[in-house]
Amino acid sequence: MKQKISFSLLALVAPFLLVWLAFICTAGAFVVKEVFNDGMFWTLSIFYWIIFFPILLIAINDNEL
Repeated sequence: MKQKISFSLLALVAPFLLVWLAFICTAGAFVVKEVFNDGMFWTLSIFYWIIFFPILLIAINDNEL
C-alpha cells in the first residue's frame, strides 16, 4: 500500500521533477523560475494531469505490489 501511494505521488509531481532533472542534466543552462512562469509549462502540465496521470493511476492501482 505504501508503494502505491509513493508511486502515485511521484506520478503527480512528475512535470516538476522533469524540469529539475533537465536543469541538472544541462548544468543550469536555463532559469527554472522562467520555466515555471511560462504558460507552456502549465498548459503541458494540465494536459499531463488530465490525460496521462489517470492512466498511470490505473496502472499503479492495477498492479499487485
